[in-house]
Amino acid sequence: MSAGSRRPDLMNGRETKLRMKKLASTALMLGVLAPLAWAAPADAQQVQGNPEVEAEAVDLLRRTMDYLGGLESFTARVYNLREDIHESGDRVDFESFGDVVVTRPNKLRGFRHAEPMDEALYYDGSTVTFYNEFENVYMSMAAPATIEEMFLAIHEYVELYPVSDLIWRDAFPYLMQGVNLATVVGTESIGGVACTHLLFGRPDIGFQIWIPESGPLLPTKYVVTDYATPALLTIVTYISDWDIDPEVDDDAFRFEPPAGARKMPFPKPDMAGE
Repeated sequence: MSAGSRRPDLMNGRETKLRMKKLASTALMLGVLAPLAWAAPADAQQVQGNPEVEAEAVDLLRRTMDYLGGLESFTARVYNLREDIHESGDRVDFESFGDVVVTRPNKLRGFRHAEPMDEALYYDGSTVTFYNEFENVYMSMAAPATIEEMFLAIHEYVELYPVSDLIWRDAFPYLMQGVNLATVVGTESIGGVACTHLLFGRPDIGFQIWIPESGPLLPTKYVVTDYATPALLTIVTYISDWDIDPEVDDDAFRFEPPAGARKMPFPKPDMAGE
Protein backbone atom coordinates (compact mmCIF):
# COMPACT_ATOMS: atom_id res chain seq x y z
CA MET A 1 0.00 0.00 0.00
CA SER A 2 1.42 3.38 -0.95
CA ALA A 3 1.80 6.24 1.52
CA GLY A 4 -1.12 7.99 -0.13
CA SER A 5 -3.47 5.00 0.03
CA ARG A 6 -6.43 4.90 2.38
CA ARG A 7 -5.55 3.59 5.81
CA PRO A 8 -7.27 0.19 6.26
CA ASP A 9 -9.58 -0.67 9.13
CA LEU A 10 -8.01 -2.72 11.90
CA MET A 11 -8.63 -6.42 11.29
CA ASN A 12 -9.86 -8.86 13.90
CA GLY A 13 -8.97 -12.30 15.20
CA ARG A 14 -6.16 -14.49 13.91
CA GLU A 15 -5.52 -12.35 10.84
CA THR A 16 -4.92 -9.31 13.06
CA LYS A 17 -2.41 -11.23 15.18
CA LEU A 18 -0.49 -12.37 12.13
CA ARG A 19 -0.44 -8.84 10.74
CA MET A 20 0.67 -7.47 14.09
CA LYS A 21 3.56 -9.91 14.18
CA LYS A 22 4.60 -8.93 10.69
CA LEU A 23 4.44 -5.22 11.41
CA ALA A 24 5.95 -5.28 14.89
CA SER A 25 9.55 -5.32 13.64
CA THR A 26 11.55 -2.40 15.01
CA ALA A 27 14.93 -0.91 14.21
CA LEU A 28 16.65 -3.91 15.80
CA MET A 29 17.08 -7.53 14.80
CA LEU A 30 19.10 -10.46 16.08
CA GLY A 31 21.04 -11.07 12.88
CA VAL A 32 24.22 -13.06 13.41
CA LEU A 33 23.60 -13.77 17.08
CA ALA A 34 20.09 -15.19 16.82
CA PRO A 35 21.02 -18.79 15.94
CA LEU A 36 23.96 -18.75 18.36
CA ALA A 37 22.69 -17.13 21.51
CA TRP A 38 21.96 -20.50 23.11
CA ALA A 39 25.24 -22.06 21.96
CA ALA A 40 28.60 -22.00 23.67
CA PRO A 41 30.82 -19.08 22.63
CA ALA A 42 33.68 -19.65 20.24
CA ASP A 43 36.84 -21.28 21.52
CA ALA A 44 40.02 -19.46 20.49
CA GLN A 45 41.45 -22.81 19.40
CA GLN A 46 38.73 -23.06 16.75
CA VAL A 47 40.15 -20.13 14.77
CA GLN A 48 43.86 -20.23 15.60
CA GLY A 49 45.93 -21.81 12.88
CA ASN A 50 43.33 -21.24 10.15
CA PRO A 51 45.09 -19.20 7.43
CA GLU A 52 41.71 -17.82 6.34
CA VAL A 53 41.20 -16.20 9.75
CA GLU A 54 43.42 -13.11 10.03
CA ALA A 55 44.47 -12.17 13.54
CA GLU A 56 44.29 -8.45 12.70
CA ALA A 57 40.61 -8.68 11.74
CA VAL A 58 39.74 -10.79 14.80
CA ASP A 59 41.59 -8.42 17.14
CA LEU A 60 39.87 -5.30 15.78
CA LEU A 61 36.44 -6.94 16.06
CA ARG A 62 37.23 -8.01 19.63
CA ARG A 63 38.32 -4.51 20.65
CA THR A 64 35.27 -2.96 18.99
CA MET A 65 32.79 -5.26 20.69
CA ASP A 66 34.56 -4.84 24.04
CA TYR A 67 34.29 -1.07 23.63
CA LEU A 68 30.61 -1.18 22.70
CA GLY A 69 29.87 -3.64 25.49
CA GLY A 70 31.51 -1.32 27.99
CA LEU A 71 29.24 1.63 27.17
CA GLU A 72 26.69 2.13 29.91
CA SER A 73 24.44 4.33 27.77
CA PHE A 74 24.32 5.49 24.16
CA THR A 75 22.07 6.68 21.36
CA ALA A 76 22.47 6.34 17.59
CA ARG A 77 20.66 6.90 14.31
CA VAL A 78 20.09 3.87 12.08
CA TYR A 79 19.34 3.47 8.37
CA ASN A 80 18.46 0.01 7.02
CA LEU A 81 18.24 -1.45 3.53
CA ARG A 82 16.63 -4.90 3.60
CA GLU A 83 16.57 -7.20 0.59
CA ASP A 84 13.71 -9.64 0.05
CA ILE A 85 12.17 -11.75 -2.71
CA HIS A 86 8.96 -10.54 -4.36
CA GLU A 87 6.22 -13.06 -5.14
CA SER A 88 7.30 -12.69 -8.78
CA GLY A 89 10.70 -14.14 -7.87
CA ASP A 90 12.50 -10.83 -8.31
CA ARG A 91 14.53 -9.19 -5.57
CA VAL A 92 13.05 -6.12 -3.91
CA ASP A 93 14.59 -3.66 -1.46
CA PHE A 94 12.95 -2.00 1.54
CA GLU A 95 14.32 1.07 3.28
CA SER A 96 13.74 2.23 6.83
CA PHE A 97 15.34 4.55 9.32
CA GLY A 98 15.11 5.10 13.02
CA ASP A 99 17.03 5.48 16.25
CA VAL A 100 17.98 3.48 19.29
CA VAL A 101 18.47 4.50 22.92
CA VAL A 102 20.21 2.09 25.30
CA THR A 103 20.92 2.24 29.02
CA ARG A 104 22.50 -0.92 30.35
CA PRO A 105 21.71 -3.36 31.72
CA ASN A 106 17.96 -3.22 31.22
CA LYS A 107 16.57 -0.27 29.28
CA LEU A 108 16.12 0.13 25.54
CA ARG A 109 13.96 2.07 23.10
CA GLY A 110 13.97 1.59 19.35
CA PHE A 111 12.05 3.45 16.65
CA ARG A 112 11.61 2.54 12.97
CA HIS A 113 9.98 4.49 10.16
CA ALA A 114 9.18 2.74 6.88
CA GLU A 115 6.39 4.18 4.75
CA PRO A 116 3.60 4.05 5.67
CA MET A 117 4.44 2.68 9.14
CA ASP A 118 5.98 4.04 12.32
CA GLU A 119 6.87 1.38 14.88
CA ALA A 120 8.58 1.39 18.26
CA LEU A 121 9.96 -0.95 20.91
CA TYR A 122 10.00 0.02 24.58
CA TYR A 123 11.81 -1.99 27.26
CA ASP A 124 11.98 -0.64 30.81
CA GLY A 125 13.56 -3.59 32.59
CA SER A 126 10.33 -5.39 33.43
CA THR A 127 8.03 -4.96 30.41
CA VAL A 128 8.64 -4.97 26.66
CA THR A 129 6.13 -3.30 24.34
CA PHE A 130 5.84 -3.09 20.57
CA TYR A 131 3.77 -0.21 19.25
CA ASN A 132 2.51 0.12 15.66
CA GLU A 133 1.48 3.73 15.16
CA PHE A 134 0.10 3.02 11.68
CA GLU A 135 -2.74 0.97 13.16
CA ASN A 136 -2.49 2.38 16.72
CA VAL A 137 -2.09 -1.08 18.23
CA TYR A 138 0.47 -2.44 20.69
CA MET A 139 1.62 -5.66 22.35
CA SER A 140 3.13 -5.87 25.85
CA MET A 141 4.58 -8.72 27.86
CA ALA A 142 6.60 -9.21 31.03
CA ALA A 143 10.30 -9.25 30.21
CA PRO A 144 13.50 -10.57 31.83
CA ALA A 145 15.91 -8.30 33.67
CA THR A 146 18.55 -7.67 30.98
CA ILE A 147 18.55 -6.50 27.36
CA GLU A 148 20.14 -9.75 26.17
CA GLU A 149 17.58 -11.93 27.96
CA MET A 150 14.80 -9.72 26.63
CA PHE A 151 16.04 -10.23 23.05
CA LEU A 152 15.97 -13.99 23.56
CA ALA A 153 12.50 -13.85 25.09
CA ILE A 154 10.97 -11.99 22.14
CA HIS A 155 12.92 -13.72 19.37
CA GLU A 156 10.27 -16.39 18.73
CA TYR A 157 7.51 -13.78 18.46
CA VAL A 158 8.87 -10.92 16.35
CA GLU A 159 11.56 -10.05 13.85
CA LEU A 160 14.33 -7.63 14.75
CA TYR A 161 17.07 -6.06 12.64
CA PRO A 162 20.79 -7.09 12.83
CA VAL A 163 22.02 -3.88 14.46
CA SER A 164 21.03 -5.47 17.78
CA ASP A 165 24.15 -7.63 17.41
CA LEU A 166 26.08 -4.48 18.29
CA ILE A 167 23.95 -3.87 21.39
CA TRP A 168 24.50 -7.35 22.78
CA ARG A 169 27.00 -7.17 25.68
CA ASP A 170 29.92 -9.64 25.42
CA ALA A 171 28.97 -10.31 21.79
CA PHE A 172 32.44 -11.09 20.44
CA PRO A 173 32.68 -14.82 21.27
CA TYR A 174 29.21 -15.41 19.83
CA LEU A 175 29.94 -13.45 16.66
CA MET A 176 33.03 -15.62 16.17
CA GLN A 177 31.16 -18.92 16.63
CA GLY A 178 31.63 -20.98 13.47
CA VAL A 179 33.70 -18.31 11.70
CA ASN A 180 36.00 -19.81 9.07
CA LEU A 181 36.95 -16.56 7.32
CA ALA A 182 38.08 -13.25 8.80
CA THR A 183 39.89 -10.65 6.78
CA VAL A 184 40.67 -6.95 6.51
CA VAL A 185 39.17 -5.94 3.16
CA GLY A 186 40.74 -2.49 3.20
CA THR A 187 40.06 1.14 4.05
CA GLU A 188 36.89 2.89 2.93
CA SER A 189 35.23 6.22 3.64
CA ILE A 190 31.75 5.89 5.18
CA GLY A 191 29.98 9.21 5.67
CA GLY A 192 33.30 11.00 5.32
CA VAL A 193 34.96 8.83 7.99
CA ALA A 194 37.95 6.65 7.06
CA CYS A 195 37.09 3.13 8.22
CA THR A 196 38.67 -0.31 8.30
CA HIS A 197 36.42 -2.73 6.43
CA LEU A 198 36.27 -6.22 7.96
CA LEU A 199 34.67 -9.36 6.49
CA PHE A 200 33.72 -12.47 8.47
CA GLY A 201 32.19 -15.66 7.12
CA ARG A 202 30.77 -18.89 8.43
CA PRO A 203 28.76 -21.59 6.59
CA ASP A 204 25.34 -20.01 7.13
CA ILE A 205 25.95 -16.27 7.45
CA GLY A 206 28.51 -13.63 6.50
CA PHE A 207 28.89 -10.24 8.10
CA GLN A 208 30.87 -7.11 7.37
CA ILE A 209 31.63 -4.22 9.69
CA TRP A 210 33.25 -0.84 9.10
CA ILE A 211 35.18 0.63 12.06
CA PRO A 212 36.69 4.15 12.17
CA GLU A 213 40.46 4.22 11.90
CA SER A 214 40.72 7.00 14.49
CA GLY A 215 38.67 7.98 17.52
CA PRO A 216 36.19 5.76 19.38
CA LEU A 217 35.48 2.32 17.96
CA LEU A 218 31.91 3.17 16.92
CA PRO A 219 30.90 1.22 13.78
CA THR A 220 29.53 3.21 10.85
CA LYS A 221 28.17 0.30 8.79
CA TYR A 222 27.13 -3.30 9.44
CA VAL A 223 26.05 -5.81 6.80
CA VAL A 224 24.66 -9.31 7.35
CA THR A 225 24.21 -11.74 4.43
CA ASP A 226 22.19 -14.95 4.59
CA TYR A 227 24.17 -17.61 2.73
CA ALA A 228 21.23 -20.01 3.01
CA THR A 229 19.25 -18.02 0.42
CA PRO A 230 20.16 -18.49 -3.27
CA ALA A 231 19.93 -14.70 -3.72
CA LEU A 232 22.30 -14.14 -0.77
CA LEU A 233 19.80 -11.77 0.80
CA THR A 234 21.38 -9.00 2.82
CA ILE A 235 20.48 -6.35 5.37
CA VAL A 236 22.66 -3.23 5.24
CA THR A 237 22.73 -0.95 8.28
CA TYR A 238 24.33 2.50 8.44
CA ILE A 239 24.88 3.87 11.93
CA SER A 240 25.48 7.55 12.62
CA ASP A 241 25.12 10.30 15.22
CA TRP A 242 26.50 8.19 18.04
CA ASP A 243 26.19 9.78 21.49
CA ILE A 244 27.98 7.80 24.19
CA ASP A 245 27.07 10.13 27.05
CA PRO A 246 23.41 11.00 26.53
CA GLU A 247 21.09 12.47 29.11
CA VAL A 248 18.21 9.98 29.12
CA ASP A 249 15.46 9.84 31.71
CA ASP A 250 13.97 6.46 32.69
CA ASP A 251 10.59 7.71 31.49
CA ALA A 252 11.92 7.49 27.92
CA PHE A 253 11.72 3.69 28.14
CA ARG A 254 8.16 3.44 29.46
CA PHE A 255 5.29 3.06 27.04
CA GLU A 256 2.16 5.12 27.58
CA PRO A 257 -0.65 4.03 25.23
CA PRO A 258 -1.90 6.91 23.06
CA ALA A 259 -5.57 7.75 23.05
CA GLY A 260 -7.60 5.03 21.35
CA ALA A 261 -4.69 2.57 21.15
CA ARG A 262 -5.78 -1.07 21.08
CA LYS A 263 -3.85 -3.71 23.01
CA MET A 264 -3.24 -6.99 21.19
CA PRO A 265 -1.91 -10.27 22.63
CA PHE A 266 1.50 -11.48 21.51
CA PRO A 267 1.22 -14.09 18.75
CA LYS A 268 1.57 -17.67 19.92
CA PRO A 269 4.95 -19.23 19.13
CA ASP A 270 3.31 -21.62 16.62
CA MET A 271 2.30 -18.56 14.58
CA ALA A 272 5.82 -17.13 14.47
CA GLY A 273 6.67 -18.51 11.06
CA GLU A 274 3.40 -17.64 9.37
